[in-house]
Amino acid sequence: MFAYYLHSLDPIIFRIYDNVGPRWYGLAYVLAFVSSYFLFLWLSKRGYADLPPQRVGDFITGCALFGVIIPSLEAVFPSPALARQNRKWEDCR
Repeated sequence: MFAYYLHSLDPIIFRIYDNVGPRWYGLAYVLAFVSSYFLFLWLSKRGYADLPPQRVGDFITGCALFGVIIPSLEAVFPSPALARQNRKWEDCR
């Protein structure tokens, strides 16, 4: 019964159109950044972090941009060097 439940999970929270809608892993990213913002803000207000509380939002935004969004663009627009490297691996087969 439990194995059946795991295999019938839908990755989409609710459907807007056919296969379009917010997904669970996207919600996990949003919740992670929101919770890290409030945690880091709490730490900086109490003096446990060197970053002033006014700059916490900028730091979390930078983490989201340079840690998640920009590296994921590499999957959409691969670099030519990466394409050449992958071709070399195919030649070795």
